[in-house]
Amino acid sequence: MARVPSLPLTIPQKPPSHKKRKKCCMICGWCLIFIIMATLLVIFIGCILLLCFVPRLPIIRLSSIQFKKLNVSHSAKGQILDSKIEIKVQVSNPNSKLQMKYARTKVSMTSMRGTRLGVGIITGFVQERNNVTHVKMTLSSKVTLNRKQVRELRKAKKDDKDLDITADISTGIGTGYGSWTTGTLRVDVHCGFINLEEVEDGSTPECKVKVLNW
Repeated sequence: MARVPSLPLTIPQKPPSHKKRKKCCMICGWCLIFIIMATLLVIFIGCILLLCFVPRLPIIRLSSIQFKKLNVSHSAKGQILDSKIEIKVQVSNPNSKLQMKYARTKVSMTSMRGTRLGVGIITGFVQERNNVTHVKMTLSSKVTLNRKQVRELRKAKKDDKDLDITADISTGIGTGYGSWTTGTLRVDVHCGFINLEEVEDGSTPECKVKVLNW
């Protein structure tokens, strides 16, 4: 008589516990509520500080422009500009309670004909409240010129006052009060068109300050 093979003994598995799922869902829910409440609290504190201090944007103008080098030379590519310009930017902090925090700043200067006269970069700095700071920068450029730009620069070289320029400043600005500081927002500053005679006379207009391209 043939022997009947024995079947393996299997123990039925317990269905997955729903209690663990509920516990995980509760933990996730409380974490989400905590994050939302913390975010709302930060926004609320920021609004209170904004109402208390009413931060104002800085007042910026060009106070000095000196052309140390403005050479036009011939090359295989055409006429090349080799320039070196020293400028001073007057930055006024009108806030009586807040410091101004400036990020890395880039300044580019162009002529009315669109010639890139110079570009320069400075590191960030902190400006105290009710303070006027003169920031010194050196701009330089090596670019190819067209005929109109060559004529413009030759005329300016004879009389450097007879040149209209524009300057664009890209930076980031934040505020501070004691040990408390904010992050920086992107700020674009446009100065122009400005005649060099206006700079020498000290009658340069205020530059236009835009926050986040507004």
